[in-house]
Amino acid sequence: MNKPASPEQKLHHFDWRPVWSGRRVKEVLREVLPGLSSRSVVLVVSNGLVRAGDEVVDNLDTLLLEERPLVVDLRHGVRGERPARNTALIERIRVVHEDDEVVVLSKAAGVVVQPEEEGLKSGGGPPVIELLKHYWKRRGGQVDNPYLVQRLDKETSGLMVLARTVPAQRFLQKHATSRAMERHYIAVVFGRMEPESGTWHTWFGTDADGRRLTVGKTAAEAPPGAQEAITHFRVLEHLRNATVLDVRLETGRTHQIRIHCAEAGHPVLGDRVYAGLACRLHPWLARDIKAVRVERMMLHAVRLKFQHPAGRNRWLTFRDELPQPVRDLIEREGGSNSRFVKG
Repeated sequence: MNKPASPEQKLHHFDWRPVWSGRRVKEVLREVLPGLSSRSVVLVVSNGLVRAGDEVVDNLDTLLLEERPLVVDLRHGVRGERPARNTALIERIRVVHEDDEVVVLSKAAGVVVQPEEEGLKSGGGPPVIELLKHYWKRRGGQVDNPYLVQRLDKETSGLMVLARTVPAQRFLQKHATSRAMERHYIAVVFGRMEPESGTWHTWFGTDADGRRLTVGKTAAEAPPGAQEAITHFRVLEHLRNATVLDVRLETGRTHQIRIHCAEAGHPVLGDRVYAGLACRLHPWLARDIKAVRVERMMLHAVRLKFQHPAGRNRWLTFRDELPQPVRDLIEREGGSNSRFVKG
């Protein structure tokens, strides 16, 4: 059997097909462009070369839920125009504190923290550690190899801490594991959240397709290997079609806030992966969620408090402003941004 020819280097347009509904974009790409290898499919998605309607598709597991055409930009190959893309990403971190042991920064949505966890082993732009090293080089200071302490999803923006030494990393990771590190997020979720506050306490695992979700409501009913996940939430404001939440993580599981919100029937706006989970559990959402159009995922790490590795009595607290796209959405939906300004 002959191997399919590589697709032409041009802009490929595909009209919506009903059989795509609810399917992952990586599966659809292999059908419409059979000449793309598995590695090339990863590259075209991670490099922002795939659009569903007006939105960039940046996750291989994104479900196609709406009647939107698919566009794949192969004019410059599967890597696209890399130098210009990387230069833009270099400007997308802001260092808010640094000393000999820790660095606290605010990252923009779209910046990768852990490439292998995002399915971006090839391409995807420089991860946050490389951007931080480039920042130090441009400033002419000492360039370290920083260590991750916590992780933010690619499309989540906001505050995170990195360690500059191995002892500092061990201290902070133990600090986070003991649940003493405080991490607050602002999440704008679909619909009217009720009650006004509460806690989601479940155990996470994976389904038959490898998707993360709740596999038990108690330790007794959770299968071996499941991870305890505890999320506290508080309503800050009800909008026309959405709710602004203050969310505090007690545990820090992968995609924890996104999964808990989706399972509650209030997916984080702009979360194209777990919107599919929400729609499977709450079928009416597939129609209603289209009422709010957003340009990014509405999740921002707004507050961070932790004990400094250098001393037991030294605690550092940081608060970040909401990014403009999040504030614009709140305003469009009839809310007030005054309470969300850093102070």
